[in-house]
Amino acid sequence: TRKHSHHRHHRTKRHRVDKDKILKKDVNPTDTVKFILGDTEGSGHEPHQLFSELEELCKTENGMEWKETARWVKFEEDVEEGANRWSKPHVSSLSMHSLMELRSFLLNGTVFLDLEAENLNNIMDVLLESMVNNNQLTYEKIALIKSVILRKHRHQFEGIQRTKSHSALSGIAMLATGIALPKIKSFADIGQQPATAPDWTAQPRTDEDLENDAKNVLFLKKLPKDAEASNILVGEVDFLEEPFSAFIRLQNSTQLGDLTEVSLPTRFLFILLGPESAVQSYHEIGRSIAGSLADEVFHQVAYKAKTREQIVAGLDEFLDQVTVLPPGEWDRNIRIEPPVSIPSQESRKQLLHLPSQDNGKKSLH
Repeated sequence: TRKHSHHRHHRTKRHRVDKDKILKKDVNPTDTVKFILGDTEGSGHEPHQLFSELEELCKTENGMEWKETARWVKFEEDVEEGANRWSKPHVSSLSMHSLMELRSFLLNGTVFLDLEAENLNNIMDVLLESMVNNNQLTYEKIALIKSVILRKHRHQFEGIQRTKSHSALSGIAMLATGIALPKIKSFADIGQQPATAPDWTAQPRTDEDLENDAKNVLFLKKLPKDAEASNILVGEVDFLEEPFSAFIRLQNSTQLGDLTEVSLPTRFLFILLGPESAVQSYHEIGRSIAGSLADEVFHQVAYKAKTREQIVAGLDEFLDQVTVLPPGEWDRNIRIEPPVSIPSQESRKQLLHLPSQDNGKKSLH
């Protein structure tokens, strides 16, 4: 950025050569991550504790809404299907296939670092305009995508009492089974199914509406005061012929109305929309980006990276550390409880020359 430009003319030719070398595609991701985390200039962002929230597009009696299905501080918690409660924190067991699909989206989709905007509406305007200008999106898709993102965001702590429904029992039943991702009807289907098709031409909710939404004050007390949020939105739509993905880091962390269940400013957004069966599981890709951001090293890379290639290198370094369990030898439905003490990552940090943060660290239950 311009504010750092006065430092650059002091850099030596040797440093420039090393920098060029480290950014080559054939460089080991560990070397690239070492460079990113050792770059004193960097992006200018200091890493904060992250609270990640996964929301999925669901059909309710009130139309299409975003429904919170999982959250992370260090470990994962899931909304229990058929029940209005959270699971116990557990270690995220991530699908290798979904991690590789995530890598493909980071490599080939939109990566927008240091987007400047004050609210979700502005973020979508800047993002979508940029994508149209870069021929990544056609103009006629803008209103549809923006309307999807600006739908109501419903969080687990809100329960069912806030559902505006003429039939309470019907509303309870639909919310209890609402985790499955339904298909959004296109404009062509609206005339055929007026009772269930969402109205994407409706006016978006105002900033005042968003600011008045309740927040989970009790859970906020468990988080550090300077924590920031990452919001992950995934869902199936049928007005897109191929998946739409965007990884966004905001220049300034910003409160985004009802997007997050706790009153925290958002730093990162990951959006994935697409047609049915375009990917193996939108939910699993959402879990993969949240699990990656919960990792200590990738978390720092996400804050400090200056390019798409550096973000991808950070994920590659994370993948280098992943252990794959063969199918048939364990049950993925059995959740792994967090360890009493988080295992040391000293050997990994020594390779990256990172300062140790392991002393006395306890798992966050």
